[in-house]
Amino acid sequence: MPFEVRLVELRYADAHCHVNPVNGLGAERVAAKFRKVGGWFIALVALSPSHYGFKPFAVEGYERVAALLAREVEAVRRVGLEAAGFLGIHPAEVDRMVAQIGVEEAYRRGIELVEAVARLCLRYGFTGLGEVGRPHYQCRAESITICNLILDRALELARDYGLLVHLHLEQAGEATARDVSQRLKSALQRRMVAVHHARGDTLKGCLKEGLWMTVPARRDDLKLAFKQPPHYMVESDFLDDPKRPGAVVEPFRIPEEIAGAAGEVEVDEEYLWRICVDNVVEFYGVKPP
Repeated sequence: MPFEVRLVELRYADAHCHVNPVNGLGAERVAAKFRKVGGWFIALVALSPSHYGFKPFAVEGYERVAALLAREVEAVRRVGLEAAGFLGIHPAEVDRMVAQIGVEEAYRRGIELVEAVARLCLRYGFTGLGEVGRPHYQCRAESITICNLILDRALELARDYGLLVHLHLEQAGEATARDVSQRLKSALQRRMVAVHHARGDTLKGCLKEGLWMTVPARRDDLKLAFKQPPHYMVESDFLDDPKRPGAVVEPFRIPEEIAGAAGEVEVDEEYLWRICVDNVVEFYGVKPP
């Protein structure tokens, strides 16, 4: 049987996706379109408050984001998909805080916010903290320092509260992977952290360190990933922003991108099932399709 035919029977997961019901499609429409092409799971990662028109740099803004995220997670489940919710402080938000309110106040506010976010995760039953980490673009050294301090506090809170973590980091290959590995305090915590948007040498470094990761569902990135052991998941990183069409892959295009990559790099059905189903079940603790 041709490999393309067997792909029809595969079920697909989006391990890192954003939705914006204020300005974009929202979770229900995205999930419905994803289900039609074989989607079974979406991890919804909240955007920063300003993306929804909420107050930035304030607990109040994150409280409103948390309430919105809870509704969107339920919308995905109503469509018939498994779902996970993540709430965090994006490193770009930290960078903006440093620029606008200064280093010391950004540190104080950042710690206050990440602690509030962790409590909100417990209140709403979210799966984890995310995104947290460091910017992937060049920025002031002070922002990196504050991001690292907030990241370390987030990892402590995740360990104490039993939360998973999605990390947003630079793509510095093995150096990035080793930095993450050294920040994690136990094997248990290592199993609860995923490096988001891992590509190329960073993907290889994460595999070497035994870290979970999510790989962008772009054909070229998948072709490289398919040459490595299947210890990762696939993400769209969809922004749901009509002002940025085509910036990333939509969840409902994940099957197309996987099929395209699989047509150029030899992988078997068991490999694809691992990255699309088994790893998702193991990391997120959800029921298989």
